[in-house]
Amino acid sequence: MRRLLKEVFGPLVIFGLVTCFLTFPMSLHPGSFILGRPFEDAFEAIWYLYWYQHAIIDLHQSPLVQPGIFYPIGWDLRLAALPPFYPSVLAPITTMLGPVVTYNLAIIASAVIAAYGVFRVVKTMGGSVGGGVFAGIAFAFCSNREVYFEGFLNHVLASMWYPWILYGALRTVQTPAHRTRWAVFTFIAYALAIAGAWQAALFGGVIILVALLAYWVPAYKLEFRLPRRGV
Repeated sequence: MRRLLKEVFGPLVIFGLVTCFLTFPMSLHPGSFILGRPFEDAFEAIWYLYWYQHAIIDLHQSPLVQPGIFYPIGWDLRLAALPPFYPSVLAPITTMLGPVVTYNLAIIASAVIAAYGVFRVVKTMGGSVGGGVFAGIAFAFCSNREVYFEGFLNHVLASMWYPWILYGALRTVQTPAHRTRWAVFTFIAYALAIAGAWQAALFGGVIILVALLAYWVPAYKLEFRLPRRGV
């Protein structure tokens, strides 16, 4: 229980409080405030949430084509900026709370999930709890993600899984007895990142490659090092 408080519940509470503080006033008024400026892409992301909920729950039709946009051809949403997975999964929440609240909750949740992912990476690499908390906050609110908060919901949802991809890759090479389990975990996190933004296929792949090379190349050299010849 003490370990759970120290390494799970405690960091999550800290990340939640810091996120609410740094996203104020949106965090206290999620139904009437959004981050960003009026001409940012936040309203497009909110529209995605609305349309998927409206099509799936209200109209009982496929949300992958919006017939009213680019009429009479319609707009094919299968390769839109925001892939269909998350708007579809969030449709029940959008029905209950509305697209604006759902959008803001997704922003808040992404920061907590991203921060805790970095925390797990730091702990896996032998870091301290305090260092993990600091690193988690630093990543969750780095300048790149701060830009994403202002309307790029696709990259917000994708980037929260990048630390978990790295965590899974590290665990895959650190625990040979459970290598298959952690490899599956890694590719689930990779798939969830791609489900947020198509560009994550590249970014997540680079993370996996760098993590594996950083561990396997030194291990390979150590295992197959040739003995030195005498002079």
